[in-house]
Amino acid sequence: MTTKTRLSEEEVFDAANDLKEQGIIPTVLAIHKNVGSGSYTTVRKYLNLWEDKEKSSNNSVIQEKAQIPAEFATIAEGFINKVWHQAKIEADSDIAKEREALEAIKLDMQSQVTEASEFAEEMDIQRAEAEKFLKEASDNLKKSEDLNTTLNSEISHLNENNKALTEHTEQQAETEKEFISVKAKITAEVEQLKIKNKELFADNEFLKTDNRKIDRANAKLDANLKSVTDNFSEAKKELASSWEALKLETENKTVAETKLESALVEIEKLKQDKIELVDLNSQHEIQIKNLEIKLESALAEEKKKQTKNKKV
Repeated sequence: MTTKTRLSEEEVFDAANDLKEQGIIPTVLAIHKNVGSGSYTTVRKYLNLWEDKEKSSNNSVIQEKAQIPAEFATIAEGFINKVWHQAKIEADSDIAKEREALEAIKLDMQSQVTEASEFAEEMDIQRAEAEKFLKEASDNLKKSEDLNTTLNSEISHLNENNKALTEHTEQQAETEKEFISVKAKITAEVEQLKIKNKELFADNEFLKTDNRKIDRANAKLDANLKSVTDNFSEAKKELASSWEALKLETENKTVAETKLESALVEIEKLKQDKIELVDLNSQHEIQIKNLEIKLESALAEEKKKQTKNKKV
């Protein structure tokens, strides 16, 4: 901050001389406006010095004009007495002039008072302007402080939002990692289920093949059973028709009975084979049902995992 230099006598003298050259009577207010600084007391003090110097200069000119040359000094002394008498007569006139001078001084003092009043008014105006400027500066400073507070609050809020965004981003990254991991696990499980599905399909095909074999065996067994039954019927008919002959032929009876017993044994054996085939067919059907249940359970589990994956 630059400190303003105190008003000097030289500055006041220069300003007064400039005003005089412009035909303007130097006053405290005029000099203050010309210089742009200085208190009333300081300007008045230096202006009085300038006026005294001006008066002294004017008196010197008058004295120079009133000086009598040396050659006329003797003659002048002769007139002194006459002049003295005349001067005494004119004393009263001088008193009047002195009164006029005093009146002029009074007017000058009044002028100075007027100048002081005008200067004070000017200072009041400048002070009011300065107070207005200070008030505006104070208001602007208050606004600036409020704005700074608001900006700091917004910056703090932005920092909190940035922190929350960073945490959200990190959390989202972790969620994506978990999603990728879960997706990989689900993909692996799906692949395993596909393998199991292929295995179940292969087992199902194998069971279907066994079922076809069983069906063929049953058909063959039924055919054999029908053939044996037919043979048994024929044998029974033959036995009935040959019964009388068997009575006559004892040896033939023994042969017939042997054949009959063999046929019965064969029939029982065929019946037993059919029962075993039926049991085997039932076991295969149970295995097929179990495989179908496992397949449905695996598909339901896969559907649940896919639904859970979509929610994630």
